[in-house]
Amino acid sequence: MAQWDHAGNEGLDPSQIGVSSRRKVSWVCTQHGTWLARVRDRIASTGCPDCAQLNNPRNAVKRGLLKDEHSELLAQLHPTKNEHIDFDKVTSGSNTKAVWVCHNRKNAPPGCTHAHEWSAKIASRTNLGSGCPYCSGLSVCPCNSLAVRAPEVAAQWHPTRNGDKLPDQVGAYSNVIVWWQHVSELTGEVHEWKAAAADRVMTLEKQGRLSCRQCRSDEQQKLIKR
Repeated sequence: MAQWDHAGNEGLDPSQIGVSSRRKVSWVCTQHGTWLARVRDRIASTGCPDCAQLNNPRNAVKRGLLKDEHSELLAQLHPTKNEHIDFDKVTSGSNTKAVWVCHNRKNAPPGCTHAHEWSAKIASRTNLGSGCPYCSGLSVCPCNSLAVRAPEVAAQWHPTRNGDKLPDQVGAYSNVIVWWQHVSELTGEVHEWKAAAADRVMTLEKQGRLSCRQCRSDEQQKLIKR
């Protein structure tokens, strides 16, 4: 259970979850961050999807020089934070971490002017084609946070059960699982539950309304009693 994401799975006790459970929980990789997967799939030896791609023989590590095979990436290197790397010798399949800067910003939120800097292995940029995590919504800048991109969802952020984490510190499409709170218009009861921010935002985009499982259950029970 070394990859159990204690922050993302707050309130869950792994010792109380069966090995054949279909429940999706959050896991953490020291190299690539968090991802969601069913417990039974992890027991079946599935691991970090990004690590799997890097280790796939079909994605054989290239041994040519980065400057020769991916010269376009050189322009994305941070000008002062990569002094430990000799780019006249480093290969395009190197596992060395470099600091990158996004200049393109075509996928950034409209009007975003914040600096997009991140650290990533050279091999992840060349083999996996990974790009700016801020433009893709995986990392948070003030323009792509849950609070900015989906204020209706952020309004249901649980005020006490997410530690020091706030809606402006989580990406709108983040897979991090957090607590939510909602007061039912039907019963006046306070409903609390856990879900990934991405799931809630995508449900809002698809259905045009916020989703609360307990409210749906209450509505169904009301219809049955009629």
